[in-house]
Amino acid sequence: MNNQKAVVVLLQECKQILDQLLLEASDVSEVDKSEDQRCRASLPSELRTLIQEAKEMKWPFVPEKWQYKQAVGPEDKTNLQDVIGAGLQPLLAALRASILARDGATAAAIVFLSDRLLYGLDASRPLLQVAKGLHRLQPAAPVAPQLVIRQARVSVNAGSAAPRPPGRAGPGGSPAPRAQRPRREARQSQGR
Repeated sequence: MNNQKAVVVLLQECKQILDQLLLEASDVSEVDKSEDQRCRASLPSELRTLIQEAKEMKWPFVPEKWQYKQAVGPEDKTNLQDVIGAGLQPLLAALRASILARDGATAAAIVFLSDRLLYGLDASRPLLQVAKGLHRLQPAAPVAPQLVIRQARVSVNAGSAAPRPPGRAGPGGSPAPRAQRPRREARQSQGR
């Protein structure tokens, strides 16, 4: 399932669903709710635990569990990216289902968990579009710092980073143009 094209197609479908939900204010159907529950129940228990921990914002970046333990055993050295990668297809299906069920917290948690893996598959742009759509649909749903930083990096790399506000240092740390600086010198000289 780690085929980039298949992942991008699923993410684009999620984005289209979000766009449609933004246009029409309809209630969540029982079918969508049950599909959401079915998709999450089909996930391996380790992924369900990770989603719950991500919803609780237990960490700002997807950690490796062994990083936070004093005594590390062999079972603790499982690479989370391997776990997420192995369950990517059902995880993206759960993302789609949680969007349809309008469960923004779960959808945001799934986006957060899949971010690093999808960055490695060069699928960050569609994932970040889904994250933006989730934020527009449910502004109260938390956005992990990892996703905010990823958005900034992708924007800078694409050359589409937001321009600096007026009066801020320009490229190379040069000060703002003279016309934008306060005229303290002029005020001080008038008082003398």
